Amino acid sequence: MEAFFNCKVASQYGCYEVNSIAYECPFHKLHVMTENVYVEIVEDNQICITSKHNRVMPFVRYKVGDRGRLCTDKNCSCGSQEPILELEMARDNDLIQKADGSVAHYDCLFGVIERINLMLEMAILQFQIIQTDYEKFDVYMVVDDEEDIPEVQMLFKKLCDKDQIRGEFTFSFVDYLYPSEKTGVFAKEDYN
Repeated sequence: MEAFFNCKVASQYGCYEVNSIAYECPFHKLHVMTENVYVEIVEDNQICITSKHNRVMPFVRYKVGDRGRLCTDKNCSCGSQEPILELEMARDNDLIQKADGSVAHYDCLFGVIERINLMLEMAILQFQIIQTDYEKFDVYMVVDDEEDIPEVQMLFKKLCDKDQIRGEFTFSFVDYLYPSEKTGVFAKEDYN
């Protein structure tokens, strides 16, 4: 985006309930917006927030579903004294269940998609991966060009095998992925 628009780009981390939680500084650290929200890390590295401005419907110790760490040493090169939030990729419900009872974060699959997009210059516009059984996954994708479909499938299987992600993947290529009817939002694995 920086190259295309010839401008600086920064990430902002937030949620619908409180808006901004943290912003990215020039040194790529996410600084908590302490004037807007109080952030705690509770059991299993879950991010818990308390809104400081929503007086109509206050959110107090609200678990947003994301995981991360809070670094309060306040020694960022940008000069900000705000705590630094380090996010993990997976949410609580974004775990891959294995037959032996163990779990893996879904970010192993997210990394496969990111690498394909680096190799094929953003061929995958959206994706959703649904685990249907211990080693069975339905993979829904929206691709920029239908001619990329065979290569996307081949790379997906090859990279999963290289990363020792075992499973049977059933691919469906669609025109668009819609947000959840229940929540009205995309899950984190819906790359949009």
